[in-house]
Amino acid sequence: TTAVRVLVSALFVWLALRGIRIAAIGDDLTAASPGWLVAGLVALTVSFALGAVRWRLLARGQGVELGLDGALRYSWIGLFFSTVLPSGFGGDAVRAWLAGRRAGALSRITASVLMDRVVAAWALIGVGAVAVLFASPGLPGVVITACLLSAAAVAGASVILLAQQPARVLSRASSRWPQLSAGIAGVAEALADYRGRRRLLAGAVAISLASQLCVVLAAYLLARALGLQVPVGLLAACIPVALLATTVPSSINGLGIREAVFRVLLVPAGIPASKAVAISLLTVIAAAVVSLPGALAWIALRRRSPSRAHPSLAGAAAPVVTSS
Repeated sequence: TTAVRVLVSALFVWLALRGIRIAAIGDDLTAASPGWLVAGLVALTVSFALGAVRWRLLARGQGVELGLDGALRYSWIGLFFSTVLPSGFGGDAVRAWLAGRRAGALSRITASVLMDRVVAAWALIGVGAVAVLFASPGLPGVVITACLLSAAAVAGASVILLAQQPARVLSRASSRWPQLSAGIAGVAEALADYRGRRRLLAGAVAISLASQLCVVLAAYLLARALGLQVPVGLLAACIPVALLATTVPSSINGLGIREAVFRVLLVPAGIPASKAVAISLLTVIAAAVVSLPGALAWIALRRRSPSRAHPSLAGAAAPVVTSS
């Protein structure tokens, strides 16, 4: 429930800020270098754009052609709602609903969004694994342990999401609501279509790796904006753990959990606690700034008449089947 999430966020905020002067964090944020900050925003924007390209590829694998403009538009709207909604999955639900409804292929678009999340998670694990392999002598033990636990969690979640049995159980459990049951079955069937699509998935993973490397670069640039020279290998190992931890639906959009994770992982590496929390907060602020065009896209979409919708995403249009 929302009350439980508020309590969890409050607890982790307290843990993250314990023993830290809040004024010190505020001073660090207000003194951030504009040049490094802008560079970090650019890196985050590039990462987001690559994510939209990845989703477009996965949607095409379902026989639905979003178009680059459509993928960017709905991804940006989803990013905005991920920022403002109290759930880390709210933005994904919004982009799946908007794009799926307009393409007339809600189950297949939903499956592409879910697979998009899976591929992104595995790319994060890949980035963390490379960091552990090549920078392990300088990484604290807690960072290496956290990376291993994150990899195990992603593997378990992937099995649950992609296996047929859990979907069958959910479909039977929702049999009282035929439309919902049919939707779950449709999504499961669409997800099954990705099995054996090695070339498609390899391309999506490659794009995702580039996207996640941009996220690490953005974190490095934002740390520089705070006057810190945090080793890239350390950030490459910590960022996946922090991002994956915020996907657990136990807090208000990861509030507190993200800051606590940054503190736990960066302090043993010699980063002051206040600076570690400041880096986390600056990444959140930067993501919020990058998401703002999504609000404009949402307003424009609401004002647009159906007749002016993108041809491949119009409400009455059938999905465009591709050969990929």
